[in-house]
Parts: sequence; structure tokens; C-alpha cells
Amino acid sequence: MPINKAWSKDWIAYGYKDPIMASAWVTPPPPRHLIRLYHLTSQKHALDDLRKGRLKISTFSESNDPFELLALWIGDKITREAVRAHKRQLESAMGLLCFSANWSSPPLWSHYADKHRGIGLGFDVPRKNVLAVSYSKSRLQSQAKKILQSSDIDDPLRDLLVCTKFSDWSYEREYRMKVNLNDAVREKRRFFWSFGQELKLMEVILGPLSRSADLPIVKSLVDANYSGVKTYKARLAFQSYGVVPNEKTVL
Repeated sequence: MPINKAWSKDWIAYGYKDPIMASAWVTPPPPRHLIRLYHLTSQKHALDDLRKGRLKISTFSESNDPFELLALWIGDKITREAVRAHKRQLESAMGLLCFSANWSSPPLWSHYADKHRGIGLGFDVPRKNVLAVSYSKSRLQSQAKKILQSSDIDDPLRDLLVCTKFSDWSYEREYRMKVNLNDAVREKRRFFWSFGQELKLMEVILGPLSRSADLPIVKSLVDANYSGVKTYKARLAFQSYGVVPNEKTVL
């Protein structure tokens, strides 16, 4: 299949404000009510996800960021106790599906996809279902004052805490989908969310350091189970510090 450069050059014509996705030359963007988001993981976990048609839910207790739900300034005891109680409550009821707005960042592949040997899964997700993460250099103080006045965390503040992280995490360009753990598929202590119209698989991208022999195996699995999904390999960019599609593998 020839790579369609017009899809990236004419991105504005689609009405998008999102950054151009790294695979814009391979596959067109979704309709405007959807957003293409990416989940990077090891090849082992990605293949399991593809076989079973599901994605693992992240819980707050297992996050690699110890400041999850702790974005507020908690210098006083009242706020500290309210925030900690709120975190305990959400940990037992809510999980997250975590994505990146793009897959071109080398640190993403290093940290989440087995040092560039893993796989990126691209999904079309309704925009209304996801929250963009905000990145802050300092803890939130003005919102903390509300807790001192009401001793309560309302829904807008709850979403703010779910989607605020330290600025050093900004390379992830993260989006999050909140999910109720009671509605999830549970296997022992792990939770999963099934693929479907609200989590529609569109791309499968093998990392630039994955073996060439892995591509036909993964492509065969995808083609047998998911109609119209593009499967290809990435490579390291020649003129920038980025990860891009390997043109030779795009069929």
C-alpha cells in the first residue's frame, strides 16, 4: 500500500487540533468525534491482549507514579486526611485505561514497550470518554482551599486529581479513560476492558528493535481477528530523535 502523505499534510482539513499522529502517512485520522490514542506494552502482553480482545486496566495502587491522586497541596492536616480518604475510596472502585496521544517518543518505547522491542496498539476512542492529563510543576493550592471550606471533593475536583501529574511526565502526552472496576473483566487480582466500539483497535505497531521475524506472526494474528487493522513495524527516524513507521513494512 502506498503511503499517503496527504493525510499528514492536510491534517488541518480534517478539523483536527491534535498533534499529527506518527502514523498519519499510514492510516487516515478518525472522524472528529473520535481520537486515535496509543497504548504501548511488551510484546508478550500485547499478543495476549490481541488474542483475548482486551486491554489491562491500570489501578492507582499499582501506578509507577506515587503522586497519583495527590496533586493537591496537602500541607495542612484537614486537606491531607480528605485527600488520602478520597484516594482509598477511588482505589477500590475506579481504574484507568492509559494512552498516549502519539507513539513517536523514544522514551515511551523505552519505558513501556520493553526497550523498543514491544508493541504499540492504536485505538479509536470517543473523545467524550477520555480526559487529557494536565502537567504541573507545583502542587495545586487554590483547589486545596475548597476542601478546607467544605471537607469534600466534588466531581470536577475528582477529575482534576485523576488527570493532573508532575510536569516531568509530560513526554507521555497522556489521555485517560476512567472505568468502573465492577464493570470490568476480572482475572484473579487483575482487571481488563474488552475491545469494542468505544475501544476500537485500528493499528498494531511493532517496536523498532523487534525482530523482523515477529512481523508476519503478529500480522497473521491481527488479520485473522480484526478486519481493517493496519499492522506494521516502526523504525528509528533518520533525521530526528523520533520513532516513525518503517515504510517497507506498510502493505
